[in-house]
Amino acid sequence: ILQFLAHAATASSSSSSIAGLEGRIIASTPVLEAFGNARTLINDNSSRYGKFLMLQFDHSGKIEGASMSTYLLEKSRVASQIEGERNYHSFYQLCASPLAAGYGIVASDAYTLLGKGNAMPTDSAMFLETDAALEAVGFTVGERKASWKLLAAALLLGNLTFGPEIHSGDEESVVVQPDVLSQISKLLQVDEAELTFSLTKRKIRAGREFIASPCNIEQSGYVVEGVVKALYSKLFDWAVGRVNASLSVGKEGKEGTRSAFFIGILDIFGFEHFEFNSLEQLCINFTNEKLQNRFNESVFASAAEENATEGVQVDDADMGDFDNQEVLVLVEGYPTGLFAMINEECVVPQGSDATLHEKMVKQHMSSRRFKKVIKQKDRFAVVHYAGTVAYSSSGMLGKNKDTVPEDMLVLMQSSEDGFVRTVFASTVVAAKRGGKFQGMVAKFGKQLTELMHLLDSSDMHFIRCVKPNTTKAAGAWDTDTVM
Repeated sequence: ILQFLAHAATASSSSSSIAGLEGRIIASTPVLEAFGNARTLINDNSSRYGKFLMLQFDHSGKIEGASMSTYLLEKSRVASQIEGERNYHSFYQLCASPLAAGYGIVASDAYTLLGKGNAMPTDSAMFLETDAALEAVGFTVGERKASWKLLAAALLLGNLTFGPEIHSGDEESVVVQPDVLSQISKLLQVDEAELTFSLTKRKIRAGREFIASPCNIEQSGYVVEGVVKALYSKLFDWAVGRVNASLSVGKEGKEGTRSAFFIGILDIFGFEHFEFNSLEQLCINFTNEKLQNRFNESVFASAAEENATEGVQVDDADMGDFDNQEVLVLVEGYPTGLFAMINEECVVPQGSDATLHEKMVKQHMSSRRFKKVIKQKDRFAVVHYAGTVAYSSSGMLGKNKDTVPEDMLVLMQSSEDGFVRTVFASTVVAAKRGGKFQGMVAKFGKQLTELMHLLDSSDMHFIRCVKPNTTKAAGAWDTDTVM
């Protein structure tokens, strides 16, 4: 669709700048696929984020530019994947690239973040395609190398292990591989001693001052996980911004500038139901609920209008089997919806995943769209339009807080590498606005609301994507999967 629209909008133009714009729009796809897609159990090239692409036109119908918004990159995939799945393609492409040796990177089976392997024969060729696409979009040589270098730092960070401090009576952690730590500090161009401190110590407020408190081994592991997720997501956000700058309206256009007319393509995550479902799946499936709700309204309104035009008398339809408003209220209702309760539990004293689960069950047990999972104490189920999904409340608060230690962020922002400083420049230390906590679900909810307002102001057309089976097999049609 994107290739057709980009070509159709530029085919009648002899302008080299317009032709170049078409090439950059098309080249943006392999860039975003490399950094935002991964192999899952049901799709070898699954988008692990949502995307809304706008092709912008002037009054004569000529394309002026393009811009894209992204939603909910799956950060947890950076730190771990379930068996049979892969991390983001970009990591494996780096391991199979000519650049790898220069950054101290070897084969993918050497890295914890990559599940100790899962390389594919096409990774090397895909690196060349991705790097060429980065160049076509407008990334400079320095920007391309710096991007791959950040990925190398993330892989090495993921391999760090911690042991107990020998001369300490407590379980204070120390870095076991100082040589790997030295590599990381050189790649990020940060002070090695300060990096060590940020990984093994925490700053705790004591009155008006901060004191350094040692981390234990488990806590240092959590710090590494937070850092690699932040590093990758910040690089992804920067890359999207860089693509937008390349596609912006007019030579002097600013990112976010919008033309009078546009054609938008919404490529959003499909409904997900795995053996283990957490906060990411709840957000993804809620997005599908919102879009299904708009689809229902649009289709039935169109049918009613057509019947009225043709003078056809039809009894009012029973929308009970199609109406998913109850699910929308269950998830986004305020102040007792699931999202609001998750946000609230992040700030209450001694709030935990267990107390969150207990409160959700107590609040929503009377809802026919909410179910308690008897045999698993940390699970609750939501009856979605596409089926019932059981979610685990374990880890939800941590994912919603999505925190990285303040001193680690400050360290990245003071790097001697200008690219690292740029990538982390927009990072705010405190996730608060006007004194109110703003967790991941609150930010996602705001993005989704803005998207729905934009869709509601547009003339919508729907493309229903059908997945014939869950085994990625050709010519196989599984009725239960399709329905």
